Amino acid sequence: MIMFENDIIKLIEISEDGVCEKDGKYALMRLNFLQNFKEDELSQMIKDDIITKHLLEIELKAENRIEEIVSYQTLPKEKMISEAHLEDYLDEIRMFAEKQVEEELIFN
Repeated sequence: MIMFENDIIKLIEISEDGVCEKDGKYALMRLNFLQNFKEDELSQMIKDDIITKHLLEIELKAENRIEEIVSYQTLPKEKMISEAHLEDYLDEIRMFAEKQVEEELIFN
């Protein structure tokens, strides 16, 4: 289920483990893209009552793709890397992964 709150999409996932609520960053990015560049496609999805499903799929695919990209990256070969440098390195990988997801899933 998707709830709209002050320009934030809240994704409510109900599973056997309980209810999980999180911000739908990628779903919101996709919705904004559709509103600004693919109005006809958005109108059709609303008319067909599939926009919620579409946004949930985008959110889940984006999260999974980011995790996939990040998991394939290796740590630097330096034997001694400071925690600060490691955090910076991991942030760079995450930013790269998010840009890939934007190109592959959000802005197409």
